[in-house]
Amino acid sequence: MMPRYYFRNRAGYYDYPLYNYPLVWLVVCLGVAGLCVLIKRFLGLDFGYFQAVSLIGAGVLSAYLIYQVVAGSRKNGSFLKYISALTIADNVRQSLLNTMNVNRMKDSPFLEVPPIEAVYRNEQINLTVGKLAGMYELDKITQDVNSSLRGIYKRFAVVSSAVSVDGSDFDFILEDVLKSQRFVVKNNDVSSFVSSNPHEIKLAKNLIWNTVKTPMLSVIGRTRSGKTVFSKYLLEVMQKQGWKICYYSTKGDTYTRQFQGESDPQRIIESLEKWLEVVKARNRKIADAGATDYTALNLKDVALVIDEIGMLNGQLSMNKDLKKRWEAVITALTGVGASSGVHIIAMSQRGTKDFFLPSSALTNARDAVIMLGLAADSGDDRRFLIPGYEIDHRAYGQGQGLAMFVTSGKRWEQPNFYETPYFEEFGEDNYEA
Repeated sequence: MMPRYYFRNRAGYYDYPLYNYPLVWLVVCLGVAGLCVLIKRFLGLDFGYFQAVSLIGAGVLSAYLIYQVVAGSRKNGSFLKYISALTIADNVRQSLLNTMNVNRMKDSPFLEVPPIEAVYRNEQINLTVGKLAGMYELDKITQDVNSSLRGIYKRFAVVSSAVSVDGSDFDFILEDVLKSQRFVVKNNDVSSFVSSNPHEIKLAKNLIWNTVKTPMLSVIGRTRSGKTVFSKYLLEVMQKQGWKICYYSTKGDTYTRQFQGESDPQRIIESLEKWLEVVKARNRKIADAGATDYTALNLKDVALVIDEIGMLNGQLSMNKDLKKRWEAVITALTGVGASSGVHIIAMSQRGTKDFFLPSSALTNARDAVIMLGLAADSGDDRRFLIPGYEIDHRAYGQGQGLAMFVTSGKRWEQPNFYETPYFEEFGEDNYEA
């Protein structure tokens, strides 16, 4: 792709010369050939040479345009998507042109606009904007891209943006943000969302949690945010995929009894310490076998779900010995449990220091994060778990929030809107707990 040069006209606007379009030259060639025929018929003058050259040029241009259409249609999946991709690219180009004209070079005789290409990929659009000298502000380019998506394309928005590895392009992913990607569970049965790969947990139509690459999950949500419903979905899917589950919560709820858990703080810590010994034994077994991780030995995935961490921290604050043991064991489990297949799923109502994991255990806790309801709109919670992102204020509904998974594709490498699975049979009662 080559940059385009727009030249300033007498009215002060910047135009892209028509002679840069192959279709214009095709029309010219056909026009010259037709004119030669008319001149010969009515004036008797023979311009056969010019007619032949024009027809050859028209043939070459036709072949080129047909190739472009066929190749573009294949690349995008259909002719209509190809035309749509060209339109989106042109809209983005015009938006960048207007920004450059108003803000930077309004008196220049010409403007250089970077090469732009849009390509449909399944349910998303991959947009590439060439990086010219002086173009360093990714956030401003993202704003230009979003502002260009109008009319029938207003449903699309940038969900991921980054500078390419070689630094020569800006890469964007556009998605239909008005189309819900949430799972709807019918008849209280999650079977249709169970993965054939036990190490992959489907969380939405466009989100899969790879538990081998990202072994730990953090879930933050206030009361009635949808955290309990998400837990129900997650536990049932894991169970159907053959996972062993232990559920720990100082509230002592149903899941604690159902999944061999504990509610007393001391017994929670003692159980986690036993699991740490299991982790060490697994890692020794993996090392003796010369394997890289537990999948090579077909070891079963284990989920250690620790809920209501804020309440646990509050109870442990009165016992310094138990608090030290808690910090030591959770730090160790999050650090060495990855390769052994023992996964920590940490849940709390808030993501701040007093309500969540100790700072020594946060490194892996930030690799996969789901924040629901008010937690997703809390600057304090976001700074603790997904630092470095400026996110506009938004009123998230029940079962809505933000998610970030570092190994689930570019779209999820930064916080994006997320909706938890919805159990159709329960309706809004889903969120009363």
